[in-house]
Amino acid sequence: MYSNKEIIQRLYQFFKQKDFDQLRLLLSETIRWEQMKGFPNGGIHTGREQVISHVLAGFDTNWEEWKAVVEEFIEAGDSVLVTGYYEGRYRNTGKYMKADFLHLYKLASGQVTSFKQYTDTFEIYAATQRG
Repeated sequence: MYSNKEIIQRLYQFFKQKDFDQLRLLLSETIRWEQMKGFPNGGIHTGREQVISHVLAGFDTNWEEWKAVVEEFIEAGDSVLVTGYYEGRYRNTGKYMKADFLHLYKLASGQVTSFKQYTDTFEIYAATQRG
């Protein structure tokens, strides 16, 4: 049995490896995934398959060398906070960006039940704009 922190560490490992089958095992079937407005595919996504297909699998479509670099995992009961930064180059513009993030995960029975993202959407938006 993994701790909540270890589950989230594994989630980032599987995301980096693009191992969506293993990711599915970590996500609740009814997960609520909230990305900031202004972030590509921003908004609320409900359900494991929607999160996998509309959010996680889409990064390679829009970005080159997309990374979510973790600086710290902080476990607090049924929550895990993750600090770090995103970096990558937007395919359509060739522009590079780097933006800090904070992710808040809630877990129950060994699965992620919710995710909420906090990030600098201006940096990400600027990379998507031509000119």
